[in-house]
Amino acid sequence: MKHKMIGKKGFILSLITLMLVLSACSSSNPSASSPVNSLSNEEKSATDKPNSNEKKVITLSVIKSTRFLELAKEKFEAANPTIKIEIKPSYTVPEVSGRITVARGGGINPVEVEKFVTTVNAELMNGNASDIIAVDELAYNKYAEKGLLTNLIDFMDKTNGFNQDDYFMNVLDALKNKDGLYALPYGVMTSVWFGNQERLAGLNLDPAKAWTWDEFEKKMKTLANDGSKDPLVRYLNPDKLLLEMVSKDMDKFLDVNEKKAKFQDQAFIDMLKQAKSFYDLKIISPLEQPKGPGKAIKMGESLGLKDALSLSEITTYSSLSFASMFYDKPLLYQAPTSEPKDGNSFESNMLLSINNKSENKKEAWSFLQFLISEEMQSSPELEGLPVNKKASQAQIDASAANKDMKLSPEFIEAAKELLPQLKRYSGLDPKIKKILIDETEPFFSGQKSAETVANSIQNKVSLYLEE
Repeated sequence: MKHKMIGKKGFILSLITLMLVLSACSSSNPSASSPVNSLSNEEKSATDKPNSNEKKVITLSVIKSTRFLELAKEKFEAANPTIKIEIKPSYTVPEVSGRITVARGGGINPVEVEKFVTTVNAELMNGNASDIIAVDELAYNKYAEKGLLTNLIDFMDKTNGFNQDDYFMNVLDALKNKDGLYALPYGVMTSVWFGNQERLAGLNLDPAKAWTWDEFEKKMKTLANDGSKDPLVRYLNPDKLLLEMVSKDMDKFLDVNEKKAKFQDQAFIDMLKQAKSFYDLKIISPLEQPKGPGKAIKMGESLGLKDALSLSEITTYSSLSFASMFYDKPLLYQAPTSEPKDGNSFESNMLLSINNKSENKKEAWSFLQFLISEEMQSSPELEGLPVNKKASQAQIDASAANKDMKLSPEFIEAAKELLPQLKRYSGLDPKIKKILIDETEPFFSGQKSAETVANSIQNKVSLYLEE
C-alpha cells in the first residue's frame, strides 16, 4: 500500500513538471502579432471596461442649489441606481451657530454671481465644464452660437420618451435660438396687474384685452381727476418698471440672433420719458415709509387697499390669491406693452443647458426630462409655474378647491390661460440688464437727459453684443 501511494505522488509531480516545461517553451516562442507579455485584445478590452458596480456621475453647476433640485436628485438616483447626480453650487448659504442665514431680500451677492459666471465661462472654453449648467445668469445664446451647448431638440422625439403634447411647447418655442433650443426651464413666472374693480369702474378697461402703455397713462390720468385722494398705482422701483417695460417689448429694442440693439431709437427714448412721467405725475404712488407695526392678515382676508392697480409676479397659481388679499373686488389684467401683442411674456427661475462636450449627454438629458416630468412638476418644492400640462392642471384644480384662496370662477379661468398665453421670453441677458439699470439711474434722478442715456446704453450694449 505504501509503495502504491509513492507511485501516485511521483506521477503527479512528473505531470506538473511537464506542464511547466511546455509553458516555458510557449512563452519563449511568442506569435509575431503579439508583443511579449502583452494582453490579448479580449483581455485588454475587459480591463478597459469600468467596474459594473461603479456609478456614472452627472455633474450640475449652479450658483446655489435648491430644495427642488436636491429632491429631484434623490428621486432620480433611486430610480436609476447606476447614475449619481452631483450638484456643484458655487455659493452656499453660510450657517451661523447651526442655523442657515439668509441674505436680506433673499438675493445672492452680485459678486457671487460674477464669480460663477467667470468660472463657468473658463470651464466651457477649456472644455472641462459640468455636464449640465445653469445658464440663466449667462449669455447662453453666445455659448450656443459657439457650439458649446447641446441642441436639446435632438432629444425631443417620442423615441427618447418625450411627448410634446405633455408640455407647454409655446414656452419652449419662445426660448429657441435660430435653429435650436439650448436651454430648458423647469419653472416659469410671468407678471400681471391686479386691479381694484371699485376704483376702475367706468373706465371701460377690459381685463380680457391687451392694452398699451399709452392707454395705461390715459386711464390713470382720468382716474387722477376723479377727486379721490386714494393712490393710483402701487409703488414700484423705477428700475423694476423700466425692466418690465423693456422686457415686454424686448424684440423691439434687441435682436440677440442678429446681434443688433436699437436703444438709440426714438421709441426707446419715448419709453424712458413716459416711465419717468409716471412718477412725476404721481401715477405711480410715492414710496411710503412704514408707520408702526404691519398689519397681519390670514389667508382669505383682504387688506382693502385703495390703489387702482398693482403689478404682481405670478410664480405659482396660489399667487393669484394675493389679488383678493389686496382688494375687496379684484380683477386680473394683462401687462401693458408699447403696442397690442399676442400673449404675454415670461421669465424662468432657472435655465439648464447640456455641455456639448459632455460624454454623458444621454444621461444628462434623462435628468432634465425628469425635472419636467409630472412627478417633479407636481412637487410643492417647484419654483415657478409648471411647464408640464398635467401638473399644471392638477395645481389649478387644487387652488380652485382651496376655499381659503377665494379664487373666483373668473380667476380660475384666467389661471388656465396663463401658461398657454406665454409667447415671448423676456429674460434679459444679465449684463444688458445691468447696463440698463446703471445707465438709467441718472435719468430717473434728473441728472441726465433721455437722449444722453439712450446713446450710452446703445454704445455699451452694441459693444457687448459684438464681443
